[in-house]
Amino acid sequence: MHSMDAKLPLRMATAMLDELIANAHKGGWEEMTPGQLLARARQELGELERAIKTVQPCGVVWSEAADICNFLAMVAAQYQAMAVEAQEALDSGTT
Repeated sequence: MHSMDAKLPLRMATAMLDELIANAHKGGWEEMTPGQLLARARQELGELERAIKTVQPCGVVWSEAADICNFLAMVAAQYQAMAVEAQEALDSGTT
């Protein structure tokens, strides 16, 4: 096992939190659909690719990768919220 393997999830989680804090002023992801969030993840993937192609510092690459992870986590959170709402509607008989 590579020495970084065990630390990788923690390193990414830290970068994700840093990006969420840095972008907190933007807000509004709770109102976006999973499809819109996926589109933003794809946009961030393009930014990551550009950062790599232009040989940006490692911190920039980590930040762009964290942005992608954050948007994908938001997709999962929105999907879960939609599933819970759908199940509640079924349970209450208001479909």
